[in-house]
Amino acid sequence: MSSKRLPRWLGSLLAPAEDPRRGAADSAPPPDPEAVLLELRRSRAELAQLRAQIADRDRESHVAQELAQEEEALREAEKNLLISVDERRARAALLKARRRATEAELWADL
Repeated sequence: MSSKRLPRWLGSLLAPAEDPRRGAADSAPPPDPEAVLLELRRSRAELAQLRAQIADRDRESHVAQELAQEEEALREAEKNLLISVDERRARAALLKARRRATEAELWADL
């Protein structure tokens, strides 16, 4: 018998593995934008603190430069998320105003 092949009966005993990420991703609600913003800001502050400590010891540290780049990326992500949240709020307010205007027109026609 070859060591690469499992006997048929042994293979039938083994159940296929399930992806543990699948169940969690399907059931988890989407993250709250405010919570994501807080986490972005916390991470950026932590990177800034570490970068300052490293730069104080070695002005030309490559790690400090990488941290500065990552800080900027987090700042950009925060800005984009804020824009997205503001746009969603504006769209929701616009839909609400349109709905009220339509209701007013319907009541005016009665």
